[in-house]
Amino acid sequence: MSMLPPPSHVASSLPEGANETLRADNPRIVDLKQRYASLENASAHSTGWTDEHISTQIEWPYFRGDNAYIWQLRDANEHDNYQITADYIKSRDRLGLLDKLTEDGAFGVYQYHTDEPKAVSRDLLDSIMEIYFLEDQLGLSKWPNINILDIGAGYGRLAHRLATAMPDIGQYFCVDAIAESTFLSDYYLNYRQITHKAQVVALDEVERFFQKNKIDLAINIHSFSECALASIEWWIKLIRQNQVKYFMIVPNCGKNQGQELTSIESDRTERHYDHLLTENNYELVCRQPKFLDPKVQTCGVSPTYYYLYKLVI
Repeated sequence: MSMLPPPSHVASSLPEGANETLRADNPRIVDLKQRYASLENASAHSTGWTDEHISTQIEWPYFRGDNAYIWQLRDANEHDNYQITADYIKSRDRLGLLDKLTEDGAFGVYQYHTDEPKAVSRDLLDSIMEIYFLEDQLGLSKWPNINILDIGAGYGRLAHRLATAMPDIGQYFCVDAIAESTFLSDYYLNYRQITHKAQVVALDEVERFFQKNKIDLAINIHSFSECALASIEWWIKLIRQNQVKYFMIVPNCGKNQGQELTSIESDRTERHYDHLLTENNYELVCRQPKFLDPKVQTCGVSPTYYYLYKLVI
């Protein structure tokens, strides 16, 4: 049985048809689950996202609430933590992302009213932090037509935020080994009207996808922390074979506060996977705390570490 608290959400209006579409028994989800279950590769078998976890930790149709996708109240996140994080971003917001990106409260997300006149959420704040890490390390705003693959993209949070903040990117592709996530990200990107920049790739199509698309940057935010070593190895080998130059990884905060890259095995033990990156010619370029201010790294929203690897051939 799951030891996690049940999901929760803020009451909010839903788009027309959402109650009928956003259901666990949607035929599209049923089809995707059958397709993914038939795959023999290791990526299709998640140790963290079991059927029980999915059924108890995703709340339909309020998938942006506090649940398996984003811990908003968990990790001891309270209003003060959101205030500290918003202040930290505001002091460094040279691209004006707090003005450019907004939180509208859709699909049950928890909003926090800080000293800013607008509401913030973990979806918004985490996305801005991740965009700035890529801006600092790769000059993302000056890299037009960059193509990005988000491995374990969830409901498409970062795809929505990055495509909105930086419309000059090439294409942002979302892939996820969980059928419900594939379905939700497709729904959400259409809802946000950004499918001209952000698209969804089904898991059983990802190898064919690479035959037609050149990816410059792969991203994995939190999902490797919920995968077995075999699955992580499969993904690393795939991006290596397709010469993806950069790879950003953000582990769950977990027991080590994100300072180590670890899997979760079926027996709930953890195994380090940084050696797999080295073996596949990915060299560590940067490893830094989510918040560069030590006080904020202690008190900000869900502190962890950011990692950037570069393929060296």
